[in-house]
Amino acid sequence: MIISFIVCPNGNGHLFRTLDIIDYLNIKIKDIKINIFCSKPHKKKIKEHINLKNIKIFSIIPNYDLRNSLYEKLLKLYNFKLKNSALQNSKFVISDNLVNKYLPRNKTILHTNFFWSDILKIKNKKKTFENFEKNFINENVKYIIANRYFFTNHKKIYSRKILIGFTGQKTKKKKNFRKKFLDKKILVYFSGSDKIPKRLIFSLLDNKYKIYTKNHTISKLSKKIIRLSNKKLNFEKFGFMLTKPGLGSIKDCLNNKIFPIFYFRKDNLEYIENFNK
Repeated sequence: MIISFIVCPNGNGHLFRTLDIIDYLNIKIKDIKINIFCSKPHKKKIKEHINLKNIKIFSIIPNYDLRNSLYEKLLKLYNFKLKNSALQNSKFVISDNLVNKYLPRNKTILHTNFFWSDILKIKNKKKTFENFEKNFINENVKYIIANRYFFTNHKKIYSRKILIGFTGQKTKKKKNFRKKFLDKKILVYFSGSDKIPKRLIFSLLDNKYKIYTKNHTISKLSKKIIRLSNKKLNFEKFGFMLTKPGLGSIKDCLNNKIFPIFYFRKDNLEYIENFNK
């Protein structure tokens, strides 16, 4: 069986969620073959985090910076000519939050958190985007797997809840939680496109917290900040995590008994939804 995965280039959450699913499928399905369509930066991260023995990577998705001109770049992703024989030869195509009009009909599964709700706040784009959303769901998608309540325009969707918890394996190791929190080790976990809470970081350093990060920009703020290598993170050694409330970060905190400190813009509808739930 061949399954293809399409990964939205925005941040790393979509990628790591996809890799969790691939890990699970490799355990459950014998002789499965995997195709991953992603951006070039994501290709590098895939090689760091997963065994490639049955995986082909097609790094053809444009790596757009969605912090600027969001609407225009989403339309470019929608119209990008994602045509490849590997997609047509797949049993299923699972797209993690990337909407594209060339995705194969009757075999595409949309795995999503949201439908770019920030766009709906732009009054002169709202109607156009609603039609864009409706057409994509009607014409390209066979099933939708949503990680929260999912709302769409002008389309009746029959749905059911499947309570699965968070993806990823829970640790079975016993920990000394008192020592873990008294060590005052904080993982500061933000991607390059995120707003960084510099004042909060300096305040934590002043209060003798030990700060670790993989983010190059954050590591340059102070010589006291320890930069981690690009190897897979050992979350278990941290008592705290300063991050945004994405589903991936919430999962990592729950699975590894880490106390989260969430920092995000008050107008980010996705993070507000995660935080409230």
